Amino acid sequence: MAKSNMHVEQDPEAFRSGGVQKNLDDDGRVKRTVLAAFSFITYFSSTLLADCYRSPDPITGERNYTYMDVVRAHLGGRKVQLCGLAQYGNLVGITIGYTITASISMVFRTFLVILPKSNYFHKNGHEVKSVGETSNYPFMIIFACIQIVLSQIPDFHKLSWLSIVAAVMSFAYASIGVGLSIAKVAAGCSKRWPNNTLITREIPVDIPGYGIYHINLFRLIWRTVYVIVTAVIAMILPFFNDFLGLIGAASFWPLTMYFPVEMYIARTNMRKFFFTWTWLKILSWACLVVSLVAAAGSVQGLIQSLKTYKPFKTQ
Repeated sequence: MAKSNMHVEQDPEAFRSGGVQKNLDDDGRVKRTVLAAFSFITYFSSTLLADCYRSPDPITGERNYTYMDVVRAHLGGRKVQLCGLAQYGNLVGITIGYTITASISMVFRTFLVILPKSNYFHKNGHEVKSVGETSNYPFMIIFACIQIVLSQIPDFHKLSWLSIVAAVMSFAYASIGVGLSIAKVAAGCSKRWPNNTLITREIPVDIPGYGIYHINLFRLIWRTVYVIVTAVIAMILPFFNDFLGLIGAASFWPLTMYFPVEMYIARTNMRKFFFTWTWLKILSWACLVVSLVAAAGSVQGLIQSLKTYKPFKTQ
């Protein structure tokens, strides 16, 4: 089966004899050494980040409730802006990645569960396409429509039943990510421009069976545009593995390693070229090199895929 990243591809022969084999151990499982190493690094950097939760004193100091608050308290300056850029860039990438993931899941759900139980195609003599011949685009559009509706819920990031929804519907994770990111941006705009009627005005609408629902024009426009833009990007670049690798490579070093290490050094007033300072710096730079190599590999994969890719072609 020829490779075409526009469609969902699953070739058992290619899996057994192709490129994925190099990522497996002898027993067929994913390389555990690499996973274990980076799991430990992530755990270690998380402990450094946790130590910076309070400032200036780690026991009695003021609590920092967000990542950017922690960076602002310990590093300040341009590093706060760099942290925000890394975080929101990662959120946008995650939204795009989950849009691709959800569409793939919906394709497999349709062809592996729904169609085998339907007699429509057999009775009417229609030929059923294989999973690999099916475009993701219609499912991306469906998923984007669901996100647009869910993203209009006020204070979406504060709803306690989200965990239940996430447990029942796996694609709700993307909606949660969208709600968290765009609600945060909308809240920031409201605080910065409190007198702007476009941002603060609530239009009451009487919905039968629900009651009064307040529509905020800024929330409606901003969240809808955000979902549409990320969905279009996902449709333009539906290369799941390479895109996922690029997201991970771009966010791993700054958020997982660089900022926790730098804040720990600043909090403890560690002297330069001290033994602990030296090996922390070496670890941070080593992770940077790994992230750059992984990003280069993902970009190369995207370039190779784009050579034969025709955007928005459904067949």
